Amino acid sequence: MVLERPSIVDKLTYDRLGAPAGASVAADIAAIFADTETLLQLATKSITLSLAAVPVTETLFTVTGEVEVIIIGYIDVAVAGVNLTLEVGVAGATAGLIALTAVGALLIDLLWVDAAPAVLVAKPATKVIANGADIIHTIRTGAATAGAITYHCWWRKLSTDGNLVAV
Repeated sequence: MVLERPSIVDKLTYDRLGAPAGASVAADIAAIFADTETLLQLATKSITLSLAAVPVTETLFTVTGEVEVIIIGYIDVAVAGVNLTLEVGVAGATAGLIALTAVGALLIDLLWVDAAPAVLVAKPATKVIANGADIIHTIRTGAATAGAITYHCWWRKLSTDGNLVAV
């Protein structure tokens, strides 16, 4: 008979939970799954900017219930356009997640979390979205002639019906 050494995950799980404490193994497993609902999940959405009338609003993520989010834009292709400004938020607060930013700042390989995209940024503020307000990207002024952005949204539900899905 070969005995396998427990993995580090098994060890951490056992250390965290200790000896089975519930009425059954099923109760212990249910407790573990309940804990995982508080972990952040990741949704990603890539967009390519093209010429269109302004303002242009595109839904990035649909939201139901209440969720907590952290969002970062990664500039895959430098954004180009005349007098172009972009922002990310929700209806009624269109720059609530990423501030209105001028096209000249949106250069390739930069992280976009505020009006000054950079290679190294501080963790963006966590925001709470209520009432299922979808996350939108808005070209506020000017017209885009080029550009591609990938949005990374880390989120977790706050209400029982909380959910976030990339469109």
